[in-house]
Amino acid sequence: MAYSSDFGSKLVPLTDAFAENTTIAGEWRDSKLPGFRFKVSPVGNKVWFVENLLHGTRKSITLTMGRYPAISAKEARKEATRLLSLLRQGVDPRLERKIQEKKQQVQWAMHQRLKKHTLELVLTDYLQRKSLKPGTIENYRIVANAYLFDWMQRPLAEITKDEIEERFRQISRREIRNGKGGPGAANNTMRVLRALFSFAHDMYELPDGSPLVPQNPVRRLNQLDSWNKLRRRQTVLSHADLPKWYAAINQLDDKVMADYFLFVLLTGLRKSEAAHLKWRDVHSNDGYLEIMNTKNKREFALPLTRRLKDILKRRYDQIANKDNPYVFSGSGKTGRFDLRGHHFNLVTAGSGVKFGLHDLRRTYLTQGFLMGHDLETLKKLANHKTRGSDDVTKGYLIVSVNDMLSPMEKVGERLFDLMTVKASRPAKKK
Repeated sequence: MAYSSDFGSKLVPLTDAFAENTTIAGEWRDSKLPGFRFKVSPVGNKVWFVENLLHGTRKSITLTMGRYPAISAKEARKEATRLLSLLRQGVDPRLERKIQEKKQQVQWAMHQRLKKHTLELVLTDYLQRKSLKPGTIENYRIVANAYLFDWMQRPLAEITKDEIEERFRQISRREIRNGKGGPGAANNTMRVLRALFSFAHDMYELPDGSPLVPQNPVRRLNQLDSWNKLRRRQTVLSHADLPKWYAAINQLDDKVMADYFLFVLLTGLRKSEAAHLKWRDVHSNDGYLEIMNTKNKREFALPLTRRLKDILKRRYDQIANKDNPYVFSGSGKTGRFDLRGHHFNLVTAGSGVKFGLHDLRRTYLTQGFLMGHDLETLKKLANHKTRGSDDVTKGYLIVSVNDMLSPMEKVGERLFDLMTVKASRPAKKK
């Protein structure tokens, strides 16, 4: 049945039944919650609203909550209670609503902007925020330009697992950029991408607090066990190579280059560890040098053997600019010796021995092993991190610089003995 217009002048319980059955145009007040109202328009629209004075003013505020039946009486009563409470506290809900709408607009704009975070933008942000070595930064840029060039303007969040897997195959099979790539390049590229996705996951959040990148798509390669299995290089300078190699570096016009190569061979240091060595890190009186710029970011010290002292004295005597802080100095902006491919080519041309810096490091450690030095001693000499449960106890063993002097002296003298043996010549044919 329809309710009569008499209800317009009376308090009534505002319920779903009342709202459903009322068809006569007019306004009604709730009998339990003052300020809670219900209205039926002449065309039959039914609306819940509140009306009350704003505390501290004589201003009456009317706020619409929504239509029936989209909003039930129970829902309307709950919202009315909240709004009336604000009005009685002197808070205008309309201002609160405007603030909320503005906040939602800002969040929406942020959401849209975050969704457009391109691979290039994330890479730039990553390189700026992370404390990375110049070589690492260069590697990231080379990978991006060589193998991810067509993805740089794409939103990172849109790059899929399938695309990751396909690009990995393309690089592995040298099907990109006119035959560039290979298994090692594919692994390296995916390690770079994995780092960028992890960075984005931790760094960028959507307005609701969820990460921009929910999961790392490069994990697909782990799940499928797709990473290329690479054999570690095992090349060293043989006993036959060492005399020819040593003779070739002694013939070089660039004595900094010659001493640098010899220094690496006699210490087993990595490229940057030796190239970044500064005079302030050389403690001649105390008989040791400090290696600060290490791959594993763990500084360590090496004793100064007789052969190393000779090299360092020669470098200091021949240095043109005594203000240059680097032991292996150069004329470039950095002030240090800048190793290039042609340096290796010069030695190879003079000796016939093709080599890399890690070959010198392996040669140094191999000779130490052949002389009977134990694995723990070799790890200390090479500044290798110990891993695994068996190495936990070993981590507490402190080996002083003096303890390492004898092993290093023996390895150095052994290498010099091998290098100064005359290279054998092929026998003449009779």
